[in-house]
Amino acid sequence: MKKIAIVCLSILLFNCKEKEKEYTLEETLKMDSIARAIMEKSETEAFKEDISGWKYDTIKNKMTDVKDVFCRVQSNESLSLTAPYEGVNFGQLTVRRMNGQVDIIISIMKGQISGGYENEYFKARFDNGKQTTFSYSEPADNSTETIFVEGKSKFLKMLKTSKKVLIEIPLYQNGNQILEFKTEGLTF
Repeated sequence: MKKIAIVCLSILLFNCKEKEKEYTLEETLKMDSIARAIMEKSETEAFKEDISGWKYDTIKNKMTDVKDVFCRVQSNESLSLTAPYEGVNFGQLTVRRMNGQVDIIISIMKGQISGGYENEYFKARFDNGKQTTFSYSEPADNSTETIFVEGKSKFLKMLKTSKKVLIEIPLYQNGNQILEFKTEGLTF
């Protein structure tokens, strides 16, 4: 008797369950597009809170007891790249003193900085000055989101006195894109 009651109850519960609505391909694509737009807007808003100027970090090197200094600033706007790098994609400009050596690093959240074979340069424009071409080198780990500025003394001198800098970098299958940074107030 118990078995019959359980079976009947199961059948009733199964039949009472509401069917999920089936969506057409067009409806599904529209919902996905709306969800992506909402997510991108919320991500962009979250990252915009970090555009308030230079951030400073000091980390003690355990091997040498020397303090390494990192100064970084985030780009004002996200890049607009195609798949698979679409979505929120801010740039970062970092000035660091590590192991007594100064480096200037330009990085993006995702994508491939790539000028091509023996064509590794980018353009920078400090405030309203003329654009200047700088060479860059790639990191030792061969990551494609980061480059190291060559001619860093000249770049740093101009950076310290600027209020903003525009940096045009070559991106694989996305052409040249411009990152804008508010650079006023760098103390290094």
